[in-house]
Amino acid sequence: DLHGKTALIQGGIHGLSAGVARSLNEAGAQIIIAYAPAEADAALALSNEMGGHAYEVQSDDQDKVREQIAAVGAFQIAVISPRHYLFKPFMDTSNAEWDAILAGNFEQAVYASQAAAHQLIRQGSGGRVIFLSSVAGSTPLLETSALGASLAALRALAKMAALDLAEHRITVNVVAAGWLNVEWAEPYLSTNGRAYIERDIPAARIGSPDDIGRACCFLASDLADYITGTVLPVDGGYTITRSDQTSPYPTISNEE
Repeated sequence: DLHGKTALIQGGIHGLSAGVARSLNEAGAQIIIAYAPAEADAALALSNEMGGHAYEVQSDDQDKVREQIAAVGAFQIAVISPRHYLFKPFMDTSNAEWDAILAGNFEQAVYASQAAAHQLIRQGSGGRVIFLSSVAGSTPLLETSALGASLAALRALAKMAALDLAEHRITVNVVAAGWLNVEWAEPYLSTNGRAYIERDIPAARIGSPDDIGRACCFLASDLADYITGTVLPVDGGYTITRSDQTSPYPTISNEE
């Protein structure tokens, strides 16, 4: 039950983060969306759908992010989502693509989580920071070198931040999504890759944003007060079957 709480959604506004926002809202939380200028239409539509609030934030400037997040009002939960997904062979990934992925998925997550933590500390009542991530941060998959590296860095960040913020009663955790029916996975799922993927998932289905949303609701609740610095895979068991293997799925080169 998240009634009486407010969740701040930061980072990319896409199928996963929108689904998580809806789950938190359905559990009773009020929603605030902090969006980059390019995501204004999607953010405002999502905010209006849930009766929430949306604020534009300049996500690539550390000081401005902190200043702008301080102005959105009180919240108890901060959910931070990756901005970019890139599927491209390691040898073909350009410097510009590496920079974009690391900036969008890691650097901006640093700024967002720092800003959220400063606000939670000022409020003095503890809180939750939840990073949305992917099993690509720990499980080798073809054509995900930049994506996987950025998400692996995010996992390390969460663990270190959890140590620093524990004294303030702020927990920091990661929800690592498996295969989902969302836009970034469509190039795989629209081919015969779906059959291969479902074969390797013990739960025998592709996940949905609702699956990730329910995990976030748990981590955001009082039930998770003693959980911090943890990476929670929500993947239908996919990583227990793929932990020592690389992906056999059809290769693609497609950026969302």
